[in-house]
Amino acid sequence: MLINQLKISNEMDVWRKTDQYLLSNVKPYHIEGSYDIYPAFKLEDDQISEGFDSLAEVISKHRIVIFDGYEGVFYDQFREN
Repeated sequence: MLINQLKISNEMDVWRKTDQYLLSNVKPYHIEGSYDIYPAFKLEDDQISEGFDSLAEVISKHRIVIFDGYEGVFYDQFREN
């Protein structure tokens, strides 16, 4: 687990040229009626996945797939994988 975290951290150091922190995967406590800087809603289980293999599995079930993203997306790596 730690090795994977270090690998991701090292890759992010190379890819992300910013000092902005990554969004936490745990939402901080929110006081009802105050502004929520982390608005969120509950998803059903298995709605989010990670990695090229899981993405390939999802898109293989569709006849037409369109990808859209910012110019900072690494489309070359995306195509290769």
